[in-house]
This record gives sequence, C-alpha cells and structure tokens, in this order.
Amino acid sequence: MDNCDYFAGYEKPRVWLDDWSLVPSADMNPYMAPEHPARRPLLYGRVMGHPRYKNGTYVTTSCILASAGREVETNNTIYNLGLMSEGYREWCFHNGVDVDPKTPIK
Repeated sequence: MDNCDYFAGYEKPRVWLDDWSLVPSADMNPYMAPEHPARRPLLYGRVMGHPRYKNGTYVTTSCILASAGREVETNNTIYNLGLMSEGYREWCFHNGVDVDPKTPIK
C-alpha cells in the first residue's frame, strides 16, 4: 500500500497555512522512480487551527495528494493556503516560475 493512501477514509482536519512555500521532499533517493510518492513536493508554512500543533508553528506537510483552488490535501490534513512566503515569491519570480494566485499548487 502506498503510504500516501494510508489515511484514505480518515476525516482530515481542515487548517490554515500561511507564509507557505513549496519544497522538495528531504527523503529523495536518487535511485527512486520519478513517479514514487516520496518525490511529491511538500508544503512548508505557519499553521493555524491544527489539532496537533500550536498556532503559529512552522510545519512541513506530508505528501501533497491533490489541490483545488487554494485548498491542498495531504496525507493527514487539508490546508487552506493563506499568503505565500515572500522569499518563495521572490524565488519564483527570479526563476521564471509563474504562480497563479487562484490556483497556486498544480
């Protein structure tokens, strides 16, 4: 079973993620197949309303499974995206990465 499917059917909390950025998985093995779930990007940001973390805590999410608009589903949680990190915004601009504010994660 794919570890990104482990929580299928589990009622996921819906929380807010502010000052967020898209980051690569730190566990990438160079021999891992490109389609392997561990190669999926993660989100990093300041969480609000999460049942396991104090408001304002910076977290790195689990695998991104799906997104629609500004809502992103991961293994364990559904995140509503607030403001993008200014550093990430600058990085995107300087690297030619176009981020649609209405659908920032594709």
